[in-house]
Amino acid sequence: MAETDFFAVFQEEAMELLEDLEGALLELEESPGDLKLVGKVFRSMHTIKGSAAMFGFDRIADFTHHVETVLDRVRDGAVPVSSELISLVLESRDFIKMLLDAASGGDEPDTERGNSIINELALLTSGEGETKDAEPVPEEEAEAEKKTVSTDSEDTASLQHYLIDFCPQPAFFEEGGDIEQILKDIDALGEVTFLREGPRNKESLDRPDWKILVSAAGDFNVIRDVFIFAESSSKLEIEEQESGKSHQQIAQEIGASDTGKADGKETPPVQTAKEIPPTPKSKKTQAPEKTSKRAEFQKLKSAESIRVAADKLDSLINLVGELVVTQARLTDVATVSQQVEFMEPVEQIEHLTAELRDLVLNIRMLPIGTTFTRFKRLVRDLSAELGKEVEMVTEGEDTELDKTVIEQLNDPLIHLIRNSIDHGIEKPDIRNKSGKDSTGTLRLSATHTGANVVISIIDDGKGLDAESIRKKSIEKGILKGDEELSKQEIFDLIFAAGVSTAKEVSSVSGRGVGMDVVKSAIEKLRGSVHVDSEKGSGTTVTITLPLTLAIIDGLLVRTRDTHFVLPLSEVEECFELTGKDIARFKERRVFEVREHLIPYVRLRDFFAIPGKKPEREQMVVVRLRNEQIGLVVDDVIGGHQTVIKSLGWVYRNATGLSGSTILGNGEVALIIDTQALAKSAQLEETESCT
Repeated sequence: MAETDFFAVFQEEAMELLEDLEGALLELEESPGDLKLVGKVFRSMHTIKGSAAMFGFDRIADFTHHVETVLDRVRDGAVPVSSELISLVLESRDFIKMLLDAASGGDEPDTERGNSIINELALLTSGEGETKDAEPVPEEEAEAEKKTVSTDSEDTASLQHYLIDFCPQPAFFEEGGDIEQILKDIDALGEVTFLREGPRNKESLDRPDWKILVSAAGDFNVIRDVFIFAESSSKLEIEEQESGKSHQQIAQEIGASDTGKADGKETPPVQTAKEIPPTPKSKKTQAPEKTSKRAEFQKLKSAESIRVAADKLDSLINLVGELVVTQARLTDVATVSQQVEFMEPVEQIEHLTAELRDLVLNIRMLPIGTTFTRFKRLVRDLSAELGKEVEMVTEGEDTELDKTVIEQLNDPLIHLIRNSIDHGIEKPDIRNKSGKDSTGTLRLSATHTGANVVISIIDDGKGLDAESIRKKSIEKGILKGDEELSKQEIFDLIFAAGVSTAKEVSSVSGRGVGMDVVKSAIEKLRGSVHVDSEKGSGTTVTITLPLTLAIIDGLLVRTRDTHFVLPLSEVEECFELTGKDIARFKERRVFEVREHLIPYVRLRDFFAIPGKKPEREQMVVVRLRNEQIGLVVDDVIGGHQTVIKSLGWVYRNATGLSGSTILGNGEVALIIDTQALAKSAQLEETESCT
């Protein structure tokens, strides 16, 4: 593997760890007493440091070491979790990210800021006043301090004893594994007895495995952290021993008579394998907790996954799309030929292709919770900047959405969240005067609805002022002064360029730039966005998006010789439309469905398709949010598995179309943009009534 490949792997893993670190820190701020979160934060930082050192990124490793030292003291209970500490570690996380960017050719971070963070962390953990020349704690002193905290402050009876059976494999040394560093890390945990010495290099692999007894104040994960980079290339077993005994008693029971410490340079005093009697079998069965720890470790060790580059996954999706098109052509040919011997294998290929399509699409699906977690930092920092108290609540984090949709959804959601905090949620004193809790709530939720995902951004702020939006729209020339609009239609005006409800321009928002961009970005994803609000109670922004942008189930229809595809998730029902129905409403573009009038648009007219319409047309009723719209075509052919293709540069602005697909006979069918046709139907109906 080339050096650039190593860096790419390291950078990708480091970025994921930084994302996890940020989420864990924000959770820790809400639950400062949660020791599991403290351990999670420490392990993320520890892994980043170890990986950086392994790949030669010394600046990252050195800076991270200072932060890790502080987190280790937090884990030992010597330093309490506070908002100030969380803020500094979050800044450290950002500085590490800047160092990563610089390593890949980005801008160099401010070195002074990095030193300042280290100094502030040192001051915070020491409990001293401000000092100008706060020096980073040397590694040797940090290790000595760690040992003091781990052993001197704990009663011997409260220590946990662990028996480690460790045998490095050839791959461990080939990948740059360092036995001396592992011994040094083990030695820093507490009291250590080396029961048997194993191989120290590739040439001594014929030696038996390492057998080590460790007594430490930490839990099982503290021991496991030492071997975090050796698990995949070594044989490793960690077994918890009986508690309530001293280290020496445990060592003697196992069979050791001498104890020693490893300094990473000299061979520690050890016993030979012959001098150590086997551990009694009863020891393994006396403590059920011990077995569960070991089982948990083995489960974690055996869990494997494969990292695949995004471009390779996109290529796979494209190939599956072509396979779906080819399978449709094969089915069409077999149907026309009427050869019975072809039908069974063709049906089997159709079934397998459908399974393969669903499987590949599921690979691209990611839980939206990863995106939600990223916004917690935004809410925290922005609310502090604006002097507001905001609690972010998330629901439906397990809801899955296409990777491409999630990536393109990030910026619109950021803008909506910023608007909710800046324009919606009031400052604590204003909320108290209104009888509300001083802390505002921002709720992000996601849920599946058919073939769509509905994302809601809900705040309990002051809500929208419909009259203010109306006046602003009239000032901008978007709305005529005498034009009558419903409350919902007025709210939708905030998506027009230049309309803002902010009374003053801030560094966050208020210039009327953004909501139109939000709507445009959502519609490019074939989605829709709507606003609902109650003055004084809050605002809800609802985004509806398709699960995937690659392959959809569609309804194939035809007007003359042109085929169209409608997203099947939006289709409700089909009716015949006759000349009698048209005459009944005096040429108005409406149709009665169960005593309810709905507007419709004729595809023949909308796309200027020549020819005479048939006496009996077909109307497909689609539902968009809470409205029904009719689309009139010549024929409804049936369901169609639709592989979405772009229209190309020439047709990028074509109204009423969102893409194209290839039919089984090789012809091209156009995918209808139902949102655009709905606007046209409503406009025609409005004009016909005036």
